[in-house]
Amino acid sequence: MFSIVMMSCDRYKSLTPAFKACMDKYYPKHPTINYIYGDGCWTKRLREGLKQLSDDYVLVLLDDMLIRKSINQELITDALNTIKSNNKIAVINFEKNYRPADNYSENWLKQKYNQMYLHSCQPSLWRREALIDNLLKDEDAWAWEMTWINNNWIYLINKGMDIIDVGTTNNFNWGITRGRLTDEFKDFLIHENLYSDEIKEAFKND
Repeated sequence: MFSIVMMSCDRYKSLTPAFKACMDKYYPKHPTINYIYGDGCWTKRLREGLKQLSDDYVLVLLDDMLIRKSINQELITDALNTIKSNNKIAVINFEKNYRPADNYSENWLKQKYNQMYLHSCQPSLWRREALIDNLLKDEDAWAWEMTWINNNWIYLINKGMDIIDVGTTNNFNWGITRGRLTDEFKDFLIHENLYSDEIKEAFKND
């Protein structure tokens, strides 16, 4: 099996109840959620948090990645079976592919090396040991994502199916941007009755 890792920082802790509520509503049989908070270096916090876990596989989500509709359990199960089938697979990225990649299986593509975003903060099922191996350099999330990768791990990505809807769009008007709630994210919280006083206080400049 696998567990879920929610990566956050202390000043976004007010989002945790909303994150959990959406997880319970749209992924009711979800695995255990492990919350990683703190301040300081992003990769170091994630790396050290992962070392405290025992699960071989982790589904990584960020604090503003609230699930918008029911997940595709069949594809998540296939992703888990696929990553288990080859110990060189580091990750299966649930984001819809838009980068150079070759066919790997019915549902997944193998991403080509020497490009950015093989490290992705989008919802992704990781082999825990591979993720730790890919987090050895202390840096922020943006730098980690933009690293050009060429190593011995295999990086798979979604061919284009809907797996976990966290509100992403091509113009990036979702979630938190530069420490502020986007209009889309605020509207979603209000629609789900999750725009709490704690969130209003934490993001009172919105």
